[in-house]
Amino acid sequence: MSTIQSSISKRNLLMMRNRSGSQGTNEVNLALIGELGSGKSALTVKYITRRFINEYDPELEDTYSKPEHVDNQDILVRIMDTCDKEGKDPERYLKWADGYLVIYSITQDAPLILIGNKVDLERYRTVSKPEGSSLAHFYNAAFFETSAAEEFSSVERVFHEAIREVIREQERYMPIRSLYFGNEESKSGNSFLTHIDDRLSGTGDNSATLRSNHAV
Repeated sequence: MSTIQSSISKRNLLMMRNRSGSQGTNEVNLALIGELGSGKSALTVKYITRRFINEYDPELEDTYSKPEHVDNQDILVRIMDTCDKEGKDPERYLKWADGYLVIYSITQDAPLILIGNKVDLERYRTVSKPEGSSLAHFYNAAFFETSAAEEFSSVERVFHEAIREVIREQERYMPIRSLYFGNEESKSGNSFLTHIDDRLSGTGDNSATLRSNHAV
């Protein structure tokens, strides 16, 4: 993990040096990414204005600026509240941002799979396999290393596991099928149970007889 953090820190430091303003103010670009309804806009507006607004246009994407003073440094923070929909190219924020805030809602569970790609470039590796595995374990995610440049089976395995994870998650929340399926047999069965319930509760015609027999 230290290697990952070190790489990110060095990159951010370099980007900040390259983005120093005319008055010595560093600039930092942050992109919020996540599913529609995860609360990206709410977090952004709260940070910019200190206010909580519950309703937003989910298809609106905008960039905000805020001067900050962090660790004795003046920082100009730019925040992109992203909206990924059909036709939009994620390159717009992947190349723009210095850091990414991945937002998810704790009320929406979705399988996570962390994939270390380009293992064919082993000689250039800077993130060890144990580091990737540890990160996946921390976020309770499945972990794979693969490469699009190598055999198909290793890539297929990743996607098949993703499919399995999604199906398992769907089955966890699959509603229990009703005992009665709406056909005539089930209706009669349901009527029978209703009749018994009525008799036990005293609303049926033979409730007194049933209670007296039960007492015996």
